[in-house]
Amino acid sequence: MQSIKSIFKYRQFIIGSIYRNFQLKHRDALLGWAWRLLSPFLMILIYMTVFSQIMPVKFGAADEPFSYGVFLCVGVITWGFFIQTVEQLLVTFIQNAELIKKTGLPRICLPVVAVATAAIDFAIMFAIFFIVAAALGSIGPSFLLMAAPALAVLAALAMGLGLLLGVANVFFRDVEQVFRIGAQFWFWLTPVVYPIAILPDGVQDVIGWNPLTPLMLSLQAAANSVEGPEWGALAYPAGMALLMLFLGARLFRRCADDMADEL
Repeated sequence: MQSIKSIFKYRQFIIGSIYRNFQLKHRDALLGWAWRLLSPFLMILIYMTVFSQIMPVKFGAADEPFSYGVFLCVGVITWGFFIQTVEQLLVTFIQNAELIKKTGLPRICLPVVAVATAAIDFAIMFAIFFIVAAALGSIGPSFLLMAAPALAVLAALAMGLGLLLGVANVFFRDVEQVFRIGAQFWFWLTPVVYPIAILPDGVQDVIGWNPLTPLMLSLQAAANSVEGPEWGALAYPAGMALLMLFLGARLFRRCADDMADEL
């Protein structure tokens, strides 16, 4: 309850910080904020058209010409959201060390800014993907409803893990480097750009322990025009998300007051 009150009290700081994060990215660019739309639009257009021709793998409806493009966009965009959220939280306390040491700003405001920044980035890209895919007739409005539960679990998992690592990174600076290296392996151990069906059964079983695997499979199934996601498959990643949120919140509460001294 105290955290919610702090977020509401410092809402102007949070909104202003989010705005500055986006402003700094394009401060010296000629097109400015237009890049927020143009860059993801071009990326998605390439994935949807070029890659579907280069790798004409069929997913879902056999006559769907952009099936691999949809598959690829769903994987890359959601993975990007996950990893950006974790990385934003991973460095937020260190990057804002001066605020923590010299002001009475509640620590909880910094993770809120980090998560909101990543979420807005994702929302822009996801909306563009949906519009492009819908315009090409490769996806329907039901996708949004079917994808929502998996996206919610993905966000919760990213927030819990990111908060846990972000606090640990204040006291053990190797955490950031270890995670960035591990994330490269994690990407290829998650069916983001390849269908899990091409792997041997034994490898599929191992990758199945990765909590992101059932989330990716559910999102890919939601984008499939033939079948919907398997809701029961979300139980395991949802449990992991709750565990990460609990551990992250607990560590944050215990260490929040010691951060200034460590920084």
